[in-house]
Amino acid sequence: MIAAGFFLFFFSIILTIAPAVKYHSWQVELRWIHWIGFGLITGGFFFLQHTLDRLGRNCDPILLPIIYLLSGWGMLTISRLNTYFGLRQAGWIMASLLLTFFLFTRKTPVLSWLQKYSLAGLVISLMLQLSTIFWGNYPGGNGPTLWLNIMGINIQPSEFLKVFFIIYLSTFFAKKEEQPRNLKTLSPTLLLFTLICGILIFQNDFGTAIIFLVIYASFLLFFTGRKRAFGFTMLAFLLLGLIGYFYFDIFTTRISSWLQPWNDPSGGSYQVIQSILSVAAGGVMGTGPGLGYPNVVPLAHSDFIFSAIAEETGFLGTSCFILSFAILLTRGYKFARERKDPFQSYLAAGVITYLVAQTILIIGGNIRLLPITGVTLPFVSYGGSSYISAFFAISLLFCMESPSTSIRGSEKHASSINKALSVIGSLFMIALLLIEFALFWWGFARADDLQNRSDNPRLIFADLFVPRGTIYDRDGAILAVTQGETGIFFRAYPYPALSNTIGFSHSRYGRSGIEDSLNEYLRGYAGYSQPYIWSHHLIYDQPPVGVDVQLTLDLDIQRELDSLFRSLQGAVIILDGVNGDILAVASHPGYDANELEENWELWNQDEAAPFLNRVMQGSYPAGSMLIPFLLDEQSWHNFSPASAAEQNNCTYSLPNNAIDRSMLQYGCSSALYKLLADNTNQTIKDDLLSFGFFSPPSIGLPLSETYFYEEQINPLMYGLGQRQIRFSPLLVAQAVLQLNFHEDVPVLQLVMDPETTTDVLSATTTHERILPDQSQIQFLLDDFFLDENNSWTYEGNASGR
Repeated sequence: MIAAGFFLFFFSIILTIAPAVKYHSWQVELRWIHWIGFGLITGGFFFLQHTLDRLGRNCDPILLPIIYLLSGWGMLTISRLNTYFGLRQAGWIMASLLLTFFLFTRKTPVLSWLQKYSLAGLVISLMLQLSTIFWGNYPGGNGPTLWLNIMGINIQPSEFLKVFFIIYLSTFFAKKEEQPRNLKTLSPTLLLFTLICGILIFQNDFGTAIIFLVIYASFLLFFTGRKRAFGFTMLAFLLLGLIGYFYFDIFTTRISSWLQPWNDPSGGSYQVIQSILSVAAGGVMGTGPGLGYPNVVPLAHSDFIFSAIAEETGFLGTSCFILSFAILLTRGYKFARERKDPFQSYLAAGVITYLVAQTILIIGGNIRLLPITGVTLPFVSYGGSSYISAFFAISLLFCMESPSTSIRGSEKHASSINKALSVIGSLFMIALLLIEFALFWWGFARADDLQNRSDNPRLIFADLFVPRGTIYDRDGAILAVTQGETGIFFRAYPYPALSNTIGFSHSRYGRSGIEDSLNEYLRGYAGYSQPYIWSHHLIYDQPPVGVDVQLTLDLDIQRELDSLFRSLQGAVIILDGVNGDILAVASHPGYDANELEENWELWNQDEAAPFLNRVMQGSYPAGSMLIPFLLDEQSWHNFSPASAAEQNNCTYSLPNNAIDRSMLQYGCSSALYKLLADNTNQTIKDDLLSFGFFSPPSIGLPLSETYFYEEQINPLMYGLGQRQIRFSPLLVAQAVLQLNFHEDVPVLQLVMDPETTTDVLSATTTHERILPDQSQIQFLLDDFFLDENNSWTYEGNASGR
């Protein structure tokens, strides 16, 4: 008890200071409310232990500390998720403790009374369960009506029905010890079990029906000692599953989300996927109490409380948690073996079986080892009915007499129940080991892959507490910066026209562009030493402050370009022809990354595709842009500079289909067709291949690939159609660099080395450049025209300029 108390005490301390750790400041409101619950339940449990010792009822000194540990762990976790529910859970725990004190202070032994009126208790519970069909409600608003509202308190009768079903079966089979163990003897219980399951299935409460099935199957094995009785019941379980899958939508959805959860991660499988992501986020050590984001899992305080525990205490914490239930199983079954009275033996075995079976079902559903059942985790999940019924059930064990004073049963009973407990105990232990393996698989082996999934909201939530790195242009002008305060940080973009390239980092819509490709640095996962990053995660469960990143873009040139290009649709890229730096990119129409909340749906439905980066991902017909890349080197040298007397248009022709430099320079169609006619499909492709059209540069952004239709019958068609050859403006820019340099071609780059970009504003390096004036940029834009197919085509200078 003292060891459990110390664990919960330190857990409470960590919960109190967690906000200061998360916000990196003591100027925040610390958590204190959970100390009320901790004090109440600690005092109650220690007083209960003292009472048991005084009355000589503490036959097993391990069971009560286990219940105290699980109850306190659950209450503190619920309080961390929702303070109001945490206080209510503490109230339900105190109510359960008071009920137990009442049972112990009765003059009439409570077990004798329950054994005498077991059928009456079962009938009353069953009638309450039937009444939920007519007068039931769902506390959450819209859902299965399995609760009754009595004097403002919601009660779930099925929780108490489980306990009285166990009491009734224990009484029934204890009376039938001397009778033949055949179907005739078992028929009353079989009819009763069928009736209960029929009601539950009618109400779509399949999870509870499965618990009743496990309880009944276990009692058959307890009574008969025959494994086939248990096997027949498990076949009934599979039959129940098949019926539910084909005839009940809710069961079909749960089975489908279990078998193929990754097919619908944001729909029917959302809960189980987010639960698995919680386990992955916890890893080995856990994020620390109060430092994770378990609330992203729906119903984290009840059905999925185990995923919250896994996220914040990790594999080590959940292993101790599973070990607690393993101890409860072994000590409880040992308790059942030691009882000589058949009724007490059946009752102890039934109670432990019900608690452990429900634990395995709910945890298995949380980690995708089993389908989701919707039952609660005993002693841990939020809920008055579930906690009081579970605590009432375990309290019955403390009401039992010591083995030396209890009524001795038959040797046949002892043999059959010992055999049954060995079989069921072994199966439960195997199930708990499988849970441990699954936790290791999700929390260690698959942790990195899962945490990097795009549908993991924890990556975005971390940005609310730690500033991302700033994105600068080549001269230190800010392109993206974190604003706000700790806990409400947000990303701002001072020059929205670059949104297609810079992208966005948003808590709802994720990341794109440079924000996504350099997220490792901007988020602080790279750019620091590994021990430094690891220590931040260990203490804060947060990465360090993000690393600043510098791009090759020149905001002055970018502004000039956008001012001229704003009314047009298409793409422009401007390079430094000496070193391959991308100086400016324009993609129109675009979007404003500062206005995602207001316009997300509108932009997603816009046929103009404002989210598309046309420079990188555009796919434009080649047209006369092919001309300079189809000429061999000798052809270039054979042309002398055009004289002033030469015509500079395409309205004339030369004899014998000849072409001159002027026709090439101005992109005349006749020149293009002449070059195409002199080539084959393969030579055209080889020319494009030599200029890098099929080798997209690595600039950290998604890029489109060149499309080349190889089965064209006549090469001339490459110049006539719109879809035979298509490539992006970025690939054209890369090809022009190669056209100009031939050797030692500079590599296109958009990002300066993040490893060396530690403080852009203090950098002493200057970047020599020539800022083109409006006339120069306008000249480039004039080389594009909108053809009859509404496609932008280039007919500019073919000299490589």
